[in-house]
Amino acid sequence: MNSATGRSHNEVWDELLDSHRPPHSEGDWASPSMWLLLQAAVADPLLSSLYPWKGMNTLSVCTSDLWRDFGTEGFSGIAAGPGVYSVIAHPLAEGRIVLETGDPAVAVEVMAGEVQSRLDGRTTDGRQPGSVD
Repeated sequence: MNSATGRSHNEVWDELLDSHRPPHSEGDWASPSMWLLLQAAVADPLLSSLYPWKGMNTLSVCTSDLWRDFGTEGFSGIAAGPGVYSVIAHPLAEGRIVLETGDPAVAVEVMAGEVQSRLDGRTTDGRQPGSVD
């Protein structure tokens, strides 16, 4: 449980899942893709042990439930679009795509590897955590 907010990571995942649970409105292109991604992410032991964050149809995670901590941890994220899931390296920005796939489970697997690497103090391409180049 996060002492600052009083919410557990499970509670935050449940809230996020509930907000994207079907049925989806006609013309809602974002929720169906995010729903599939959230289901895959919450099934991953590492990602589901962290706090989820979602913004601009991109899912990321944080060790804290405080928004101010999100940007300092340097975890990758997954942008969900109709039929495509893009794993984006930190800092989340255009041009930092690690993988694009049509399978949310594959995107989650790659993201979990990136997150674990950062938690272990390294990146998969050998950069130190927090470095941009």
